[in-house]
Amino acid sequence: MRCIAYAMVVTMVSAGVLRTKAETPADTVVAPSSLHEIVVKGTGPRKVVRLLGNGEIDISSALLSEQPTILGSNDPLGLIRSLPAIATANELSASLSVKGMDNGANHFTTDGIRVVNPLHLFGLYSTFNPAYYKNYRFASDRFDATEQNFTGGRLEAESGQLPDTALTGTVAAGIIESHFAVAAPIVKGKSSFAVGVRQTYLNLLFPGLLKFNTSTLKYDFTDVNAGFRWQAGEKDILGINFFFSRDGLNMSLDKRGEKNGECGWHNICGGAKWNHDNLEVNLGVSYFNNKFYLTEGGRTIDLPSNVLQGTLSAEKPLGDFTLESDITIRHSSGQYNRKNEQAEVHGASDAAEMNIAANWKHRLHDRLSVALGLRLSLYHCGSYNTVKPLPRVSLRGEIMHDLSVFASYGRLIQYEKLVEETTASLPADFRINADRRFKPQETHSFDIGAEGRIGALGIDYSFGTYYRLIRHAGEFHSSLLNLAGSSYNPLSDYLDGHGYSCGVSVMLMRQFGKFRGRAGYNLGKARLKFDKLGNDYFPFAHDRLHDLNASLSYEPAMGLTFVASFTHATGLPYTRTKYGYMIGDNLICEYYPHNSSRLPAYNRLDVSAAYKFKKRGRTEHAINISLYNALFNKNILFYYTTYTEDKGIQNRSSYLETVIPSITYTLTFK
Repeated sequence: MRCIAYAMVVTMVSAGVLRTKAETPADTVVAPSSLHEIVVKGTGPRKVVRLLGNGEIDISSALLSEQPTILGSNDPLGLIRSLPAIATANELSASLSVKGMDNGANHFTTDGIRVVNPLHLFGLYSTFNPAYYKNYRFASDRFDATEQNFTGGRLEAESGQLPDTALTGTVAAGIIESHFAVAAPIVKGKSSFAVGVRQTYLNLLFPGLLKFNTSTLKYDFTDVNAGFRWQAGEKDILGINFFFSRDGLNMSLDKRGEKNGECGWHNICGGAKWNHDNLEVNLGVSYFNNKFYLTEGGRTIDLPSNVLQGTLSAEKPLGDFTLESDITIRHSSGQYNRKNEQAEVHGASDAAEMNIAANWKHRLHDRLSVALGLRLSLYHCGSYNTVKPLPRVSLRGEIMHDLSVFASYGRLIQYEKLVEETTASLPADFRINADRRFKPQETHSFDIGAEGRIGALGIDYSFGTYYRLIRHAGEFHSSLLNLAGSSYNPLSDYLDGHGYSCGVSVMLMRQFGKFRGRAGYNLGKARLKFDKLGNDYFPFAHDRLHDLNASLSYEPAMGLTFVASFTHATGLPYTRTKYGYMIGDNLICEYYPHNSSRLPAYNRLDVSAAYKFKKRGRTEHAINISLYNALFNKNILFYYTTYTEDKGIQNRSSYLETVIPSITYTLTFK
């Protein structure tokens, strides 16, 4: 299965923003006009998470400090991964699985620009600087036809649209990473700029902390944001945004100082957004590059890959209708072993897709509303051309004031496919464009559920059932070590599968009072079958039967908050290696049946304490102390395979059995 051999290197360890399209519940038909950003002040509950009633979840960046923190940082990733639609990820896994789908099925954006993967290596942090962004929008179902193409979930990070009118900023300093962001007016009420930087210095403070056998791992990441806002007129706003993130990991032998591993990736994104009244035009360019180098058993693999994409889109509400169109040009470099002069490039291609869409939302009755949409998608890659009609329908009924029910169906498609060659989302994974051989991934998505509020207890709740009929999903069924051979093509072991994922999700939230908390549970199942492996269904790589996340916070005094969160999840499936042997220059591995083994169950308790000092003028100070994996749970991260000429193939395991402490000081001025 998706190797295994290279998983070894991962053992290191308030303003709300309104987009110009409607973000109100489905039974609201008022389209926003020139209103782009609002500040809400009041004495009601400070809701970190808001259910918007249309399938979206809004997360306030300013209130993330009241949630359990990940290694001292108010990173949105920790909260998003606790939602019931999101499968718990093992440590050192940079993936986000929504309702059984892989990380490549998701659509991530920063201020409207696509980010291929917004997760840092090992998945403990996202690339979204929590001091720079104002809010996040996440959705796992009930997608409008005006959404761009994907088959998983959608996550949007927004830094605001209107020019800032005063100097504001945040500086956070921790023992693992620090970040800051500042926004300031250029011409008050007319234009402003914002910048943000995030950096880790793990190697500087703890140079010998990260070990693997006889090797030392050195890890580093950087995030940079910049934005410019200009209100050219009463109805015209221009935003220009830049985003950069970089990850790097080096592994060297302690005794000889010899480098025997290097991997990482980086995103470079830029774009412009123009709002004219309620018309939004967005131009974005994003570049994602992988680097993966490793020497193992006298064999060297160097696997570069990248994706370059440009997208132009326009969207405009017209009464009950919203019209949208977009065009995307994408280049995928494929993959090959650069250290092998005879190796061929596999999967390199250029592709273009164009979409036109219309969405209609209408209130049929005081308690019943409907949303209908159609997205027409045209795609070209090489000799492969296709046209796909993608219908969407959603119904929402209000049973009583605090109870609504919904049902939805959507046909979703994705033309970019992720080849997951590793079990830990390492940069050896690469992306290809769909073509005549590797057809676009499709899902028919069905969702039924209810959401509302238990007034007497102040608890918001949501309940949902889902079923995804999956077509042309892919999994890798081999070992990266095979790439050392001159004739090996990784796409020959990329399995094309059909199947389904289904489940039940429940979430409860109480967001006011001295005791606050949230609990999310998902009972899920994901299965695929592949023509090459017969007619049997196999567990999908991200299948988890049980997934529970619960957190409880206690505020005994003003400004002081204690938080505890617990996670339990069924272990992930994997394919165990039987043995390996050499034929000429090629290493051949034999495996047990595909995904027939499973990791042990995953359990983790995190605790933290935060104190906000009394605000003085425009300045606020806070300190956070946290313990990650407070109970020393021994969680198996993955099983992997190593190869040496004298010992041959060996199966090994890697696990986390440590507590990671963190302390962070934050200064905010506004």
